[in-house]
Formats: sequence, structure tokens, C-alpha cells
Amino acid sequence: MTTPTVTERDAAGAMELLAAASADPELLIVLTDEEIVALAGRDALSFAGSPYLDQEGVDETAHASAALRSLIARGLVVTTDEAREEEGEVLIGAAPEGGMQIDRPIAGLLMLRTTASAVVHVTRQVAEQATRLVLHVEADGGVLEEFVSADGFHRFSVPTPAAAVERLARYIDPSGVAGEEGGAAVTAPIAELDAGEGELAETLADTRTLSVLTAVSAAEASQATIFATTGSVHAMDTPPEGATEGTVRELSATDLRALLSDLLERSTRRAEA
Repeated sequence: MTTPTVTERDAAGAMELLAAASADPELLIVLTDEEIVALAGRDALSFAGSPYLDQEGVDETAHASAALRSLIARGLVVTTDEAREEEGEVLIGAAPEGGMQIDRPIAGLLMLRTTASAVVHVTRQVAEQATRLVLHVEADGGVLEEFVSADGFHRFSVPTPAAAVERLARYIDPSGVAGEEGGAAVTAPIAELDAGEGELAETLADTRTLSVLTAVSAAEASQATIFATTGSVHAMDTPPEGATEGTVRELSATDLRALLSDLLERSTRRAEA
């Protein structure tokens, strides 16, 4: 993976975005898979995914080229010296070689995606459709939210940390079925769960929304699967390799939000360590 270039202008754009964080954030911008590739390269989609470009028969190079032309036409990318702003000092990577300059808010957004100290992402499966919600967590607790639709549209917002937790909880439990009280942890053989056998497997077979929650930082990575059934929400940490049993516990609405809040707080603490 190549080291991205970050300038003072990029950092200013990022700080302006984070300063506008809101409990009810507005949509900043929508970018497509191919627009992100055109602006930041293929590596920029490693966490968020690229559902449109991953389709069979899609010519990624041609689509990215067309996307860049569209960005230039809309004034979101400039290619002439007269229209360029001063980049300032290079903070990360090598000095840019002229060429195109990205609209400052988008440049700041791309910087936040690149320099996040931790990434929390949830892949949600509802029926046959998969979407993803990604939180790019900054060392100071700032959050850039990226929702990726099944057809490859990336919608960006900047919620406050508390709002990010609430929005993530609603994404995982869209019908609000988590109750006021959780339940005791239940352990069952993994082979039994995989085969759909036993009382616990029967409960999980009623899953309407399946979410795989992953948190990644420089220090560690963790993963859990959350099952939202017609009447309850259950969580199972990914068992270590070679484990023969899995443990599932029912989460109350408060439990779910506490789990997500702790995950974001731990991500920030790891960055400060």
C-alpha cells in the first residue's frame, strides 16, 4: 500500500469537517466506488468495500476515468494552476507533483479516511442485500461516518461520538427489537450452531438482520456477530481459531449501546497509548 500525501490544506479541510460534527449530521457528500478510486486509488476502498466495481464485467479503469471527468466537470477537481489553492507544507508522504487538486472538503474527507487511528465497520445482511457502515475514528475521538449502499454509493456524515454510537445501534437493530433487559450468556458447540441444531441455533435461525462488527487499529483487531431476530438482539464474539464452542448473549438496548460506546472509546484510548 502506497503512503498517501497529506498537506496543510488537506488537514485544514479535515479539521473544518470535524468542527462541524453534529448530533443530527447532514449528508456531506456522496461519492461512488469509481470516484473514490479516481481520487485516492484502489487501496482507499480496502475497508469500505466496492460493491459496484466488484460486479462481474465492470471495467474499473474505464469507470474510474469517466468518474474523474465528471468530477472535473462539476468543479470538484481542478487541473489548472490558476484554479489551484496553496497546498502548504507536506505533512505526510511526498510533495504532490502538480496535476489535479481536489476540492478542499473532499480532500479533508479523504485524509480522515486515510489517517484514522481506528476503523469500526459493520457489514449488515438483510435478506439478499448487504450494506456497510464504517466509522473512521480519529485519535481525538472525532468520527467520520461512511455508509456504503449495496450499489456502491458512499454517503459521508460527521456525527458526534455519542450520535455515532446511536446511529450504529439503529443500523444494527433497525426494528428496535432489543428489549429493556438482556439475558444470560449461553454456550453451545460451534458444530451444533453451524448445523442449526439445538435451542440456541433455533433462536438464531429467526435472524432478520445479521451484522458483522469489526474494529481494527494499529494495536489490535476484534470481531463480533450480532443477530437481530424478530424479537431480540444477540451477540457472539468471533471464537478463536480452533475453538469448539461459541458463546452468545442476549443484549438489551442499553447493552448494545454500551458495547458500541466502549468499542469507540477503546479505539481512541489505543490511539493515545
